[in-house]
Amino acid sequence: MLAFKQKPSVKYGIPREKPTREYTGFQYIILTYNFADVSPPKYTYCHSTLVFYACRSSEVAIVSWQVPVYSDNAGLASTVSRQVEGPSAGNAVEVGTYTVVYQAWDMENITATCEIQLTVKRVYLALY
Repeated sequence: MLAFKQKPSVKYGIPREKPTREYTGFQYIILTYNFADVSPPKYTYCHSTLVFYACRSSEVAIVSWQVPVYSDNAGLASTVSRQVEGPSAGNAVEVGTYTVVYQAWDMENITATCEIQLTVKRVYLALY
């Protein structure tokens, strides 16, 4: 959403090409608006939990996931997203629970967060 940063400024004037003494009205009006983006970007796709299983003879799993998708409703360019916490996709991760955090921010430095709970579990084999 966009909101006014300040009240609009209004300028009145007469073109300088052919000014006349008889003319008393204004021939143009210039309105200047300064807008600010007041809404954060929004993650349109963000996993809430991911579960992986370690290999039988190992305590690690290779983890991977689709990077969260975001958009900025103001339609302004320069919205950026990156991972700021937790293990990265494609890496070997030990058995345990982790928090993966992505953050997106726009030109007004308003942020949105996508938080993923990542769990790597041990595989137990039943012996018969």
